[in-house]
Amino acid sequence: MLKIKQFSALALLLVLSVNFCQAEIAGKPSEASIVEHFKTMSDKGLDMTEAYNWELRFTGVVLSPLEAFSQVANLAGYWPVALETDKSGSKYWLYIQKTTVHSAATFNEELNFVFEIADKHGLSTFDGFSISPAQHRSKTAKPAEKAQEI
Repeated sequence: MLKIKQFSALALLLVLSVNFCQAEIAGKPSEASIVEHFKTMSDKGLDMTEAYNWELRFTGVVLSPLEAFSQVANLAGYWPVALETDKSGSKYWLYIQKTTVHSAATFNEELNFVFEIADKHGLSTFDGFSISPAQHRSKTAKPAEKAQEI
């Protein structure tokens, strides 16, 4: 009976500590800035009815939350592109991609969903996003190649 109480107390402590650690992820773009980005992309001639590779970048100071997040993001249709570190090993970058068609509204919804997952995994910073033509997926650099560039 004592072991069950100790286990229950430990489980409660873990739940409380996870909830306590969650905070707003820095760098999350506002809905207004997403609308502005889409307007700029359209004004520059991008056909937003086409599928693109949407790359999202997150950072962390611990590797394991990024790895766990990438596994869950993979279940949501993202594939991990790269996991890099700085020379000292004190900061990590995770790049994930998904090929899809987005409007400003659907991209905002997608980001809210991904940020919810990232928040649950304790990620601290969103480092931005980029898009590229979908047919260029196979030309994405391998993580080991990109890691050597740092």
